[in-house]
Parts: sequence; structure tokens; C-alpha cells
Amino acid sequence: MRRDRRKNDKCLNCDAALQSDWEFCPACGQENHSVKVPLRTIIKDFLGDYFTFDSKLFRSLRPLFFKPGFLTIAYNSGKRVRYIPPLRMYILISVVFFFVINRSHHPLFGKDKQEIRKQSHISLEVGGHELIYQDMMAFQYDVDKQGMEAYMDSVGAVTSFDKWIVKRMYRLSDQGKEAIGDQIFHGISISMFVVLPMFALLLFWVYRKKRWLYVEHLIYSLHLHAFIFFYGAVLAVVNRFVFEINGWVWNLILALPYVVYAVWSLKVVYGGTLRYTLGKFFILLLLYIVLIFICLASGVIVSIITI
Repeated sequence: MRRDRRKNDKCLNCDAALQSDWEFCPACGQENHSVKVPLRTIIKDFLGDYFTFDSKLFRSLRPLFFKPGFLTIAYNSGKRVRYIPPLRMYILISVVFFFVINRSHHPLFGKDKQEIRKQSHISLEVGGHELIYQDMMAFQYDVDKQGMEAYMDSVGAVTSFDKWIVKRMYRLSDQGKEAIGDQIFHGISISMFVVLPMFALLLFWVYRKKRWLYVEHLIYSLHLHAFIFFYGAVLAVVNRFVFEINGWVWNLILALPYVVYAVWSLKVVYGGTLRYTLGKFFILLLLYIVLIFICLASGVIVSIITI
């Protein structure tokens, strides 16, 4: 395949001397081209060997957790062979995170479908009055007994919205509130993939004087969110199997690593004094909270509509 990207006279990964027409480093095998990596290269890195559990993964987890910013600097400076590509790492860790969170916090985990339906009560307002059922099976029985149209007439569901509510609840009654939770959780997980590139845009704006490429900020965003999900998965396992994390004191203590990691990694990657970094951190934090709220709320709304 023809390569027309700018070459280097020294390998950026192992510092071996290179010739201008070499496509790869003979010492370590890394491709010989400029460190300014386009977005298509990141995607290509991810698609190759999608979930390869090799030494790169375990070699990358230690600096991800204990050396904030190290992986970002390594990747942006051209040292990409030794560690797992950032997009692949993020996908892998986020899949593990959402699986652990879903299983460890599901209130009905381990119960069969029939038991779930019996414990799922319904309370909804239709036709100006409230309908209350002790379980979803009773609701489904009433609808089946009368027929959908007759049931909606009997409860006063005359508007299009009321009819939509009744039909939507009937669809859910077959599986219980587990179906609602799973659908909403799926929407939240998807919305987090929107948060990641949007956060990179915030970094691009806050650190605009650096004149970095957007992709360089995206690499940092990938590594930061990979840590957030990794640490969150660890907390979920601890909460489930070791001790219950309860109370604002515990929540505050366990949230501190997020703050320390973010400030530390920003200082390492972008440079500047601690005071300068803290100022940037609080600006990003406020913008990030707004971003999270908008994305998660949108995810929940879309999930409920499409159930």
C-alpha cells in the first residue's frame, strides 16, 4: 500500500535510526510516519485485533491507573507499539464497567421473569385519574380480558398520549420493570459515547492556546474516561461483594481519586502550574456537569420513548 505521509529519521518509539524511505522501524516494527495522527488512524488501530488480551493490555493498565497522563503523552509523542491503542482500551473498559454496574446494582438480579412481574407494580395517570395495580400480571390480565380498545375506553384513555401510555405499559408488562431499567441503562451507556468526543471539544476550547489538534485532546479524553470507568467498576465490585458504600462521607472519600487523577493528568499532559491547572479543572468540571446532564437526560428520554 502506498504511503505518502511524512517520514522521520528516528523511530519515535525506540529511537532507532531510520532511512527516509523506510515504512517501518526494523527494531520495534512501528510504522514510520509523523506523530500528528489523523482520526482515521485511531479508528484503524481500534479495529485491528478488536479485543486482543495480550501483554499490551496489562502493560497499559498499570500506567493508566497509577501514572495519570503518561499514556496520553506516550501516544501523542509517537510511542504507540508498547501500549494498547486508546480507543480499544476505552471500549474494552467501558464494556466491563457497564456490565459490572448493571449486574451489581440491579435490584432484581438473580430473579426469574415471573417473580419480576409479580414484584413490579404499576401506577400511572390516565384519563384524569390514577390507575394502580399491585403487579404487572394483573394489569396485563385486565387488558387481555377486555381487549385493548375496550380497556382504554373503560379507563378514559381518549387522548393520543393516554393511549400511547397504556399501549407502552402493556408492552412492558410482559417483562416487568427490568425491561425499563435495561432499556434506560442501554440509553445511558450509548450517551456516554457522545460525552467523550464532546469533552474533547471542551478541552480543545479550554486549552486553545496550545494549538493542539482535536485528535490530541481526544486521546486524553479516551484515557481519562477509561480511568473513570475502570475505577467505577472497582467501586461497584467493592460495594457488591466487600462492603456497602453508604453515606455522604464514604461517597466523598471515594470520589477524591477522580478529582486527584483529573487534576494530576491535566497538569502532566498540558503543563502549567498547579494553580493554573486547578483553574482549568474547575472550568472543565462545570462544563462537564452540564454536558453529562444534557447527554444522560437525552439518553433516558430516548430510551423511554423507544421502549
